[in-house]
Amino acid sequence: MKLWKKICLCGTTLVTLFSLSACGNNQKTRSNNSTNQTITLWVDSNRVQFYKNMVKGFEKKYPKIKVKVAMSPDGSAGSMRDVGKDPSKAADVFQVPHDQLGQLADEGYINPLSPKEVNNIKSKDTPVGYQAVNWKGKEWGYPFGLQAAAIYYNKKKLNQSDLKQWKTLTKHGVVGMDFTNSYYSWPIFFSAGTKLFGNNGQELKGSSFASQKGVNALEWIQKQGKNKGVMQTKNFVHVMKNTSASAIVDGPWDYQNLRKVLGKNLGVAPMPNTKVGGKRVPMQVFLGIQCLAINSASKHQKEDQLLADYLSNKESQTTVWKNSGEIPINKEALKNRKITDSDEAKALDIMSKPDRSVIMPKMPQMSTFWDNASPLTSGVFDGKVKSDEFMAKLTRLQKMIEKKM
Repeated sequence: MKLWKKICLCGTTLVTLFSLSACGNNQKTRSNNSTNQTITLWVDSNRVQFYKNMVKGFEKKYPKIKVKVAMSPDGSAGSMRDVGKDPSKAADVFQVPHDQLGQLADEGYINPLSPKEVNNIKSKDTPVGYQAVNWKGKEWGYPFGLQAAAIYYNKKKLNQSDLKQWKTLTKHGVVGMDFTNSYYSWPIFFSAGTKLFGNNGQELKGSSFASQKGVNALEWIQKQGKNKGVMQTKNFVHVMKNTSASAIVDGPWDYQNLRKVLGKNLGVAPMPNTKVGGKRVPMQVFLGIQCLAINSASKHQKEDQLLADYLSNKESQTTVWKNSGEIPINKEALKNRKITDSDEAKALDIMSKPDRSVIMPKMPQMSTFWDNASPLTSGVFDGKVKSDEFMAKLTRLQKMIEKKM
């Protein structure tokens, strides 16, 4: 699923993993054997170096376990595809966006967490993390970071009053947004009042965007294609660096690079209000949780659990925040004022609320959704899909994602 490449809130959400101490002395693992064990870890390319530094602490704690950190072949967004090619050749532990956990679980590529691990997550992390890794009544991953879109802007070009309404934001500046990626473009459907796989994201027949409300959302996208204050872009950091855009709809994965470009002039704000179908509503976003999952084909399950637990603890989540910008979901990490007092954390705190975001569904049909929703929103923005085609296109897409897999 290529659509989570950039994506792949703080507030009061989520879940952490099982306790190291509970697993260390009382359980017999291969790390206690005389033979050293080597386990592999896949992460996104921009994380490889700082994860190599992170696992040094793990290897010091467990000297008989060695960790080989490598780049995910197609990025964490391609985890389902990469693991599915040949699980026996895939990493033992791998980074994955939570919305892929459902299909990975259904295919048998990952195993559910033990009750002890689940209780550890519940006690240490915020509720949204636990919700994100839950699928069919079980938990399948170790959550470690919250991701959602917000407005990242240049304080030299825009002020606070410009940021409250989409109309004023795009009148007083140019906003870069990627309409070829439904991670960014689809949430206007939530603002319009439609559902994607129901209220809980797990209802096969629960989508409602093949409706007038869905048409209203496409009409909003169509207007942005004619709005001089809106720029189609995939290169968010670049357009902020060359000042062709004064703001972008982006996520925490670009936060550190944007800080390097704009320094103290970088501001982060919640998504503004806009008018959809004649009603003024808050712009909503997808809420995503980055996770670690364990390959069910791995021969080092206990060692894998130790690593996944270590890399999702308070210290590791804080390190991830420092290096890549994801907001921790660990309750203790969120007591760090350097994290919670940042513009980004405050904005994502707002965007993580239930009335401002939708947790990305984990339905296996999401792969079909991503592959087909993006061409639709892109075609509408570009003017290639005409108004009289809107309802038919939406109906076709809804029927496609309602098919059992």
